[in-house]
Amino acid sequence: MAQLRPLWLEPASSNLTTLVLYQSFYFGFSPKLDLRGLHIPNLRTLALGNYVFTHDWQLDWLSSHSSSLQNLYLDDCLVVFYALFYETEVDPEGYPVIDTNGSNDTSRMDQYMFFDQTWSRILGHFRTHLSSLRHFRMGKSTRWQRYNTPFHPSEYENLEIGIFRDRYQMFNMGIGPCQYTDEFTSRSSHTPLEDVFTEEDGRGTADGDKAYAFLERFDEQGREDTNALVELLNAIGQPLQEDIDRVEDLMLPGY
Repeated sequence: MAQLRPLWLEPASSNLTTLVLYQSFYFGFSPKLDLRGLHIPNLRTLALGNYVFTHDWQLDWLSSHSSSLQNLYLDDCLVVFYALFYETEVDPEGYPVIDTNGSNDTSRMDQYMFFDQTWSRILGHFRTHLSSLRHFRMGKSTRWQRYNTPFHPSEYENLEIGIFRDRYQMFNMGIGPCQYTDEFTSRSSHTPLEDVFTEEDGRGTADGDKAYAFLERFDEQGREDTNALVELLNAIGQPLQEDIDRVEDLMLPGY
């Protein structure tokens, strides 16, 4: 991931009109992909698969292409709202510094970090800052159920538009092999939050309590996200899918 920008993106930036960044694992936060300062002047189509949003600079980077970007596709992309770091170095912006030697510094204190980012905010930013946008899709393609097949643009062009419950996840350095988890956002409505979000998860810390408050209003956040999606589609003149009769129908189950 560290070589993607210097080896591929920067040399080709002046010629790119379509950029498709997909990975079989979630990326953007860990592993980190920093696109700040990279401008692709003729970028018309951007498709991101398994990309993670956490920071405002990502929105600023997208809006820096507002004069050219017409098509934007987000396939199984996440917002990480909370991160748990165990014996891990964290940079000043909240990104984990991965030790390539595989060793941990056991003297480091556990850290809990809340990221004040939501899909309603992201979609609202697209609506107000991407002035050339004409086509937008977010959802989850069937691509993730069949990894070993050739990739085709129809994977993202035909995305079923919707808001998935697992669009918010937590990053937990204490689990593996994947550190991204929807443990709390996909819990049963019959399971009280206080029974599963404990002191081990950071409850009682400043950022842990912010995450807890976010989870308490998760259903309300879902309504805000859905409304923001409809407002964006209306703003760019894109009709809802034929099978969508109500705004509530945009709330889709995850896999």
